[in-house]
Amino acid sequence: MDRSGRCAFVGLVVILAAVPRGAAVSCDVTENKTFHECYGAVGKPLFVRLITDTTGYQIDFKSPGNEIVFEFRKDKAVVRLCCFNFINNGTLKLDKAEQNYSGQYSLDILDSSGTNIQQKKVKLIIIEPVSSPVVSTLCLPHGKLMLSCSATGDSPRYSWTLKDRPLGSGCFDDGNGVIILKKNERGDVTCTVWNNVSRANTTLTLPTCTGRDCLH
Repeated sequence: MDRSGRCAFVGLVVILAAVPRGAAVSCDVTENKTFHECYGAVGKPLFVRLITDTTGYQIDFKSPGNEIVFEFRKDKAVVRLCCFNFINNGTLKLDKAEQNYSGQYSLDILDSSGTNIQQKKVKLIIIEPVSSPVVSTLCLPHGKLMLSCSATGDSPRYSWTLKDRPLGSGCFDDGNGVIILKKNERGDVTCTVWNNVSRANTTLTLPTCTGRDCLH
């Protein structure tokens, strides 16, 4: 027990993440809207579906600086910026997403005569995926247990389950990876962390905290 009256850490456990950080990310902007947001993971491929069928269409795609990324004419794409590729099924591929590719791009779809029939803005947001979360446990007075979950990555969000049921009701949960369980909770607890491009989790078996060990 430390001077604040809390017991020492019971344990620190790390378990393999449920979703690999190496997964590619895909996004679909074919819906009939003028503005779309697409998230990509740093260092991973990003696929953006621009159009469902390229037959009979011409396409211009421009960077935030108004540079031509690629032009599509007569079933052939001419790519003018590094690291982008256009696949004839209507999909744009960014080979290795980096944060400097973030920004608002312009998509123009033209008919076979060159008349512009649709204009869209596509905002690419490239972020760091979350890491495998680290979970630590700490016994508190009266047999309660504090769990702390932490992970790297951009804008991580956290949730907890105990024996596959969501935790939160009846527990203290700060929404940032710290939760305090009531006395006598038992079983396997899982912390899940996620953001717009990735998800990972860690599971551990709850230790036993005896209230009398923490009363003094």
